[in-house]
Amino acid sequence: MPLEVPSRIPPHNLDAERAVLGAVLLEGREALPRVVEVLRASDFYTEAHRAMYQAMLTLFDRGAPVDSLTLSEELRRTDQLQFVGGPAAIALLMRRPPSPPTSAPTRRSSATWRCCGS
Repeated sequence: MPLEVPSRIPPHNLDAERAVLGAVLLEGREALPRVVEVLRASDFYTEAHRAMYQAMLTLFDRGAPVDSLTLSEELRRTDQLQFVGGPAAIALLMRRPPSPPTSAPTRRSSATWRCCGS
């Protein structure tokens, strides 16, 4: 049976995803409550971004700091650090992203369209 390839790529904005993740890393625990109001892990288009966001939520739920070091360690603990691109990929997220209130609604609208749009 031939592999079916989707005829259309779902709407997504990888720059917005990186901006949200980077802003959370730069602002830490203070940013996550604002982001969680608008985004779920499943809203991220790439599996690597989903894994990073889920790890951030896990750290937050534990009351741990949410920064590049703790994120790297959490991803290492769950054997996902190399999957997401290693510590270098996490460091790249922190290059002057816009604030999460700006990026998160953009990210959410792409996810909504992907889920429910035509």
